[in-house]
Amino acid sequence: MNQTTALPNQERPLAVTPSAAPSLREMLEDGIYLLFLLKDGNAPGSAVEFNRRVDQFLAQYEKTARNFNKDMNAVNYSKYAFCALMDEIILSSDFPLRDEWERMPLQLRLFGEHLAGEGFFSRLEQLRLEPAQQIEPLEVFYSCLLLGFQGKYLLEGEEKLGYLTHKLAQEIQQVRGGKAEFSPNAQLPQRFQAFVRHELPLWLYFALLAIAGSGIFMTYRWLLAKQLGKLFAS
Repeated sequence: MNQTTALPNQERPLAVTPSAAPSLREMLEDGIYLLFLLKDGNAPGSAVEFNRRVDQFLAQYEKTARNFNKDMNAVNYSKYAFCALMDEIILSSDFPLRDEWERMPLQLRLFGEHLAGEGFFSRLEQLRLEPAQQIEPLEVFYSCLLLGFQGKYLLEGEEKLGYLTHKLAQEIQQVRGGKAEFSPNAQLPQRFQAFVRHELPLWLYFALLAIAGSGIFMTYRWLLAKQLGKLFAS
């Protein structure tokens, strides 16, 4: 990055030191893709097996983050956001495992609480106090909002949630120097994790493979583009 000298009154974006390590959002890409598939109505198999594979994925996520010397508080915040969205998707679905999942959602099993509708946003507000230092978990929370997490705003209204999401997008862009980290052309995950393959019905897995280059990817990109169009419309 070229070093520049700022004028006394010149506004400039907060600086984030570039790193060769993947961001927390990038480490969670396969999990985020799984959330998209769940939100699209693709039901997992048994709750026990699905929980086991989700645990396996999250353990690998934490291990990878630790290997890259990521701040573990940021890792836990990101994991909380991921679990909150997965719980909300499953509990608002008609999946066969829904009733069993309701008795022991991820947030309760992994974090000992059943308040993700509030907890997601209270944690988000804490992160927003230091956007430059907490940019990576903020990006994960933003991804979850783009994928439709509502929490307490299910009752308080979409307008307030839309405003919050828009403000968060602006804050992320300011920290990233105005770069659109969530552009419609952002690269999507190129593979499924093993737990995704095993949990989806076999016919659906092959169907997804057949259309991965067009249908699913284009739909995902369209969703993000639509959200961004709303968020950044002048």
